[in-house]
Amino acid sequence: MSSILAQYEADYEKSTETPETARSPEDVYNGEGKFINWKLIGQEHPYSVVSGEEAAFEFTFVHRRPTEILNFRFMLTDLADKVILAGENLAEIKEGTNLLRWFCQLPLKVDQYKVK
Repeated sequence: MSSILAQYEADYEKSTETPETARSPEDVYNGEGKFINWKLIGQEHPYSVVSGEEAAFEFTFVHRRPTEILNFRFMLTDLADKVILAGENLAEIKEGTNLLRWFCQLPLKVDQYKVK
């Protein structure tokens, strides 16, 4: 039992590490739109959520074009790229920095997942 708890705690600590972000607003040029960051809202750690809780993902999208309606797709996969959760929404995106939020319930086992 203690080895299971130790593994759970190790996995949890690893899951709370801040992911590397490769972009800043300066990396988005005229005519482009790019996601530059994401985090979880209302959680103790911005990159970790306890399974079974409602999760609110917030994505920062920098848009260097005039206002337009865009279709955004959200996908959460495991590390083997198996889709765990997916959705899509239309959003009116204005020029500049936009914050997009997705809300979902996560009945997931402790593991590491990728946001795409």
